[in-house]
Amino acid sequence: MKIIVCENYAEMSKKAAEIVAEQINTKPSSVLGFATGSTPIGLYEDLVEMYNEKKISFKDITTFNLDEYYPINDENEQSYHYFMKENLFGKVDLDASKIHFPSGEAEDPESECAAYENAIAESGGIDLQILGIGRNGHIGFNEPDTSLNTRTHITDLTPDTIDANSRFFESKESVPTRALTMGILTILGSKKIILLASGRSKHSAISGLMSNDITTSNPSTMLKLHPDVTLICDYEAYYDAKIGIDIGGMSVKVGVVENGEIIERKNIGIDGAATGMSIANAIGDACEEIMSEYNVGHIGIGTPGIIKDGKITAANLPFDDFDLGGILGERLNVPVKIENDANCAALAEYHVGAGRESKRFITITLGTGIGGGIIITFVLSRLYSENPDYSTKDV
Repeated sequence: MKIIVCENYAEMSKKAAEIVAEQINTKPSSVLGFATGSTPIGLYEDLVEMYNEKKISFKDITTFNLDEYYPINDENEQSYHYFMKENLFGKVDLDASKIHFPSGEAEDPESECAAYENAIAESGGIDLQILGIGRNGHIGFNEPDTSLNTRTHITDLTPDTIDANSRFFESKESVPTRALTMGILTILGSKKIILLASGRSKHSAISGLMSNDITTSNPSTMLKLHPDVTLICDYEAYYDAKIGIDIGGMSVKVGVVENGEIIERKNIGIDGAATGMSIANAIGDACEEIMSEYNVGHIGIGTPGIIKDGKITAANLPFDDFDLGGILGERLNVPVKIENDANCAALAEYHVGAGRESKRFITITLGTGIGGGIIITFVLSRLYSENPDYSTKDV
């Protein structure tokens, strides 16, 4: 899977439009699969602009849309027929006879789905399919379930999807509860796929996609089985927030980092803390408050003392072989990494501070106590070229 991470929604839309335009210009008779929802609107605006500038033409393009609500009239302003007409189809030179939707007005939805599947096959298959992704990982209206339907079918919408789509309707009660949608194998039958994701609400689904799992509880993970998928997303969808914690002798400093920037800070007083557990509870409380607002994926902790097998022993804190990382990891259900605070400071200077241009340096930390970290870097490939008899054991 190719991954393109963009700074913002506008850049994401532009990158996607460039790929679609390249497909159109390389093969003017391409079969394109389109998606609806708020995510691809910017893409469609960019395609319309390219068309108006005569950079692309849709006159020989054939289209198939992923899905449609059921039942719904084609002229209903909330139908996907209407959406595509307003955002793309009505603004470019598409041949109306080459535009295809599953019909939300079909009397027999099962027969409609079979006919739609046959129409895709008779067209030669979809050359480039555009996908969005739901908060729960659905693609098209293939919702999380114990099993997934492979071909175009009628499906019930989950409460989460109904809630997410209710912003387009007068009320949640007016959102259709069923839809016609391409199935997973129909989507995977496309020669190329673009998956678009924007905003923090999509981060959980994208994290699942980036995991090692393929699961029906996140239908987007099925895309890992396809040989040519490009994920285009913004920072908020791709990157999770991280919590950095600096434990000192008198206080604990907590920072929230997102997209490389510290976006929030907290300070917790621990002067006179009686036990390691009381410190752990104070840190856990602060982290839970942060995690109610931010999608936190990792926590890193720098602390005075000696770290052995992840456990802390410190002279100036009530830590005696104390498993702070294990306690917080179990409570907060995210990975927690513990390291000596002076080592953390040295690594920070190496990556983003005064040590960026140096291969060897010492960092000295002055606080309630005095600490230090040493950075020594070298290139193994050069070592081997100059001393071919060395092994990694010698190093």
